[in-house]
Amino acid sequence: MPRPLSRRAVLRGAGGITVGLPFLSAMLRPLRSHADTGTQKRLIVFFTPNGTIPEAWRPTGGERDFTLSTILSPLERHRSDIIVLDGIDMRSALEFPGGANGHDSGTGHSLTPWSLIEGPSGVGEFSHLWDGSAGGQSFDQYVADQMGGSHPFASMVWGVGCDIEMAIPARISWKAPFEPVRPMQEPAAAFDRIFGSGVSDAASLETARAQRLFVVDAVLADYQRLHARVGSEDRARLDAHMESLFELERTVERLDLGSCTLPDRVDSSDLSEIGEANLAMMVAAAACDLSPVLVHQWGSGQSSRAFTELGQSEGHHSLSHAPLTDATAVAQLIEINHWYAERFADLLDRLKGLEAGDGSSVLDHCAVLWCNELGNGYTHDPSSVPYVLAGGCGGTLDTGRFLQLDGRGHGELFAGIGQALGLETESYGMPEVFDTALTEILS
Repeated sequence: MPRPLSRRAVLRGAGGITVGLPFLSAMLRPLRSHADTGTQKRLIVFFTPNGTIPEAWRPTGGERDFTLSTILSPLERHRSDIIVLDGIDMRSALEFPGGANGHDSGTGHSLTPWSLIEGPSGVGEFSHLWDGSAGGQSFDQYVADQMGGSHPFASMVWGVGCDIEMAIPARISWKAPFEPVRPMQEPAAAFDRIFGSGVSDAASLETARAQRLFVVDAVLADYQRLHARVGSEDRARLDAHMESLFELERTVERLDLGSCTLPDRVDSSDLSEIGEANLAMMVAAAACDLSPVLVHQWGSGQSSRAFTELGQSEGHHSLSHAPLTDATAVAQLIEINHWYAERFADLLDRLKGLEAGDGSSVLDHCAVLWCNELGNGYTHDPSSVPYVLAGGCGGTLDTGRFLQLDGRGHGELFAGIGQALGLETESYGMPEVFDTALTEILS
């Protein structure tokens, strides 16, 4: 389908003369209207690190009459909107880890059910693959490739404290091996990238967009002149650079916020405030239909964040290494995971409180996945990893359930979510390990 003609299009002549064009039908964007806002299916990923305390996470009771655990209790008001999934293993990490460090393996396999790949530097301290990689494309980026074409952003990835040295534990989203997606960790910079430079209202945003497009147009002639003068390698570099500018232009041209409400522009280094700002931008992106894939990474794998807001002083990673007989450490880990559950419940509150174009809620059209890098953090165990799936995904998910799935693989879960999103995913991940989809989640 041809790209619509820009409403800013002009006829350009010699000497810098430009002649504006009248409104043309070719300027209309096909297949989109404000009535569509929020009704398209969407994948949202909510990642937390260092595993959990299984006994304090796992619900009790049956499939429909379950009782939520201490950790998951903040989700009680959303019990009809969720599927709690117990007993799912990262089977690729168990059978073909590709590395010996549990945090490399747990994070690297979290959304990418393929064996890790060792990098040029080989194995380093604590068996980390210092410059290694996840072994394939992460599930979120697969969905982005399938669903992102008509959106301003194919995917949007945010993070908090994802800045440790090793690439694998710091990234859960991968376009391909050795091509991680760097999460947006500075909320003010993320706001500027998404909505416009330092603006908070629609009128100023329009001015910022025009300035961005002017930059692309201004460098085009210089690019063409330089391209004719340099060698083939430099041409390739120039082409790659210009493609990034053209992608910016495509993004700006597709960005139509209509009557959407912009979130606050937050400039903060406080981790809790960054996380809150990130979630606000995610919700705005969902409401304004900016992307079909929204990812938030609450820290790197083996996150050492100290939850001072909970009165704690020891880092999360250090606490996760305490034996389960350490009652103080266990209590603090339960408190941390309960805090994450509160953030997840708040995200669902916001999505459910937004009305989609068809009168339903935005949450009704989403598949919201809470995932973790490990099951039991103390043992670095990638089996029985905690997963919660929320949202109706257009009526394709059968929610309000507690599913006990002994030994099913996380690649099967991804394939099932793919089917809920309307994709033809019979399986996802290493074919030696994953050959089916977890259809039990489907209506």
